[in-house]
Amino acid sequence: MAKATTTIRQVLNYQSEYTVYFAANQSLFNRVACFYFDVIQAHIKILDLSNKEALTALEKLTHTTESNPHPIMPLCEIQEDIPAMFRRAAIHAALGSARSFYSNLGKWRKRKRSVTREFVPRVSC
Repeated sequence: MAKATTTIRQVLNYQSEYTVYFAANQSLFNRVACFYFDVIQAHIKILDLSNKEALTALEKLTHTTESNPHPIMPLCEIQEDIPAMFRRAAIHAALGSARSFYSNLGKWRKRKRSVTREFVPRVSC
């Protein structure tokens, strides 16, 4: 049996001086997500892990801590002291984008191979 749902739409009202803050946050988030997408491309096996394992692996590769003072690809090159929740949200965004990209790339390659096989000219002697 279907359940009835209600959608509530609310316009966010904020003071105009926060516009710059929101734009800066969006720009930083995009740069961090792009950075993590590049890390995933460099370490493609991360996509074989679960989301939780991939998060841990990406943080070990990029985040500086006392137990990991020199990560392989330090995130601090983008900006120092990025909050954990912000960083993890960017990691999940990059993981989702990378999984989608490589899934679609695989499907495209498969279609390309099948089309190429169908239209290979056969030479008869």
